[in-house]
Amino acid sequence: RVLQDEAQRLAEDSFFERQTKLETVQGMILLAAYSEKTWFSIALILRTALDSGLEKSLDTWLSQEKVPRSALSATMADRQLVWQTRTWLISFTLELDVASGTGRKSRIAEVDVTKLRAFLDYPLSLPADLRTVSVIELHQLRGLLSLFDA
Repeated sequence: RVLQDEAQRLAEDSFFERQTKLETVQGMILLAAYSEKTWFSIALILRTALDSGLEKSLDTWLSQEKVPRSALSATMADRQLVWQTRTWLISFTLELDVASGTGRKSRIAEVDVTKLRAFLDYPLSLPADLRTVSVIELHQLRGLLSLFDA
């Protein structure tokens, strides 16, 4: 509990930094998993991620002219972009999960499924990315179905 309190304090302190580090958003995601105020924590994660421009990472990745053929040939910039994309998608997934579980509407616009699936074909994608992409797609499909129920 002491470590969790210290991590929470550091996350709150970093919120007021001008340039937010990717690791800060990732740490906030971990803290949200243990938070009693999940909705507030995720709102803070989204605000921080948006301020960092993480929501642009998927489109930036897709617009790359030179894509590595394998994980071995990937540059550090390639890896950083994948980390940013993955962090954004996980943040988005958390928001969708909590919104769905609490009956609230997501605060984030839908993501094009073809873009999500393209991410899975990238040499640096991980098996766990399939779960993240599937959860986003499932929530988006559920949202479409709820339009027909209304």
